Amino acid sequence: MRVTPHAQPRRARAGAVAATVAAGAAAIAIAPGSAQAAVGCDLYAHSGGSDSASGTGAAPFRTAQKLVSSLADGQVGCLAAGQTFDGGLYVSNAGSPGNEITLQSEPGGERATVRGRVVVTNNAHDVVINNLSLDASTIGRITSPYVYGSRITFSNNDITNWHNGMSCFLIGSTSHVAYDITIDNNRIHNCGELPATNLDHGLYVLSSRNLVLTNNYIYRNSDWGVHLYPDADDSYVANNIIDRNGSGVIFAGDYGMASDDNTVTQNLITNSLIKRDVEVWWPGGNPIGTGNTLDDNCIAGGWSPYGSATGYTRSGNQLVAPTYADPDGGDYTLTEGSACLGYGPASAQPGAAPEPDPAPDPDPDPAPDPEPD
Repeated sequence: MRVTPHAQPRRARAGAVAATVAAGAAAIAIAPGSAQAAVGCDLYAHSGGSDSASGTGAAPFRTAQKLVSSLADGQVGCLAAGQTFDGGLYVSNAGSPGNEITLQSEPGGERATVRGRVVVTNNAHDVVINNLSLDASTIGRITSPYVYGSRITFSNNDITNWHNGMSCFLIGSTSHVAYDITIDNNRIHNCGELPATNLDHGLYVLSSRNLVLTNNYIYRNSDWGVHLYPDADDSYVANNIIDRNGSGVIFAGDYGMASDDNTVTQNLITNSLIKRDVEVWWPGGNPIGTGNTLDDNCIAGGWSPYGSATGYTRSGNQLVAPTYADPDGGDYTLTEGSACLGYGPASAQPGAAPEPDPAPDPDPDPAPDPEPD
């Protein structure tokens, strides 16, 4: 597997965060009425609890908001396995490097669900959100998760709004740059309004530095799977499956800004339904991105892999169909003999695939085939 030199420390940092999530804390909490022990949980929430309680296993909080707001440096908060917590999350507290605060499902059971909007503010840093289902289908046309803190990790989650909302991830804002965000081994799917509007994406990377986007399944989102626009710099987008979105990945800029120095490698970018698998957009008079690379990806299945390479360079990409086992059922295992073996996520698929929704109609007037690498 090819790894660019500047990407290595980012991958190492993501691995360190994952190790922190796995290790957790040493405390043991026990859910009311349950014999199952939640190993690694400092504080706990359960639907039968109370937000005026102490948050222990014997006296858990009731809401996910109270739980996350109560976490201090290095603590792990657990939501009861299989339960749904309404009201979303507003994260404004922080851990420290090596002592992240972590919100996760109770170990050993079914994922917990947080229903509503998730916001991680600019005051939040060193936060891990792990092994949850994040469902924003109840909040209307709003983005979620909205992340503009620093050193924030989302890992092993299922994230959607079931086409009843805008983009799922919005990274950064017009007034705050998001730094060092890691999004690893998640399912990000069925985000954005249908029919497609070209506004609703799986990940809208608006203003960020050093985003690490790895090992994710990004599929059936209304518009772009990964939208690097207008000020996404130094992103490392690797080993993802980006399939059956309206479009795949875009390098873009606007308002006098441009997305620069982004690396897109070892992904499967496939079966885009409305536009190309990879595109660019630099308005007239706007700076054109520099240092962007599309290197050694598997790209195929839509009506056109890519067009002009303005604002990025490309090399070594394979324009071949990947032959997934059962994409309609969300099984993106590559079949034996696939030309794309070795691309895409290196880790196991996180959780069962949901029933897919109908896909948007393809563009009736596709552009001509692009020039080869």
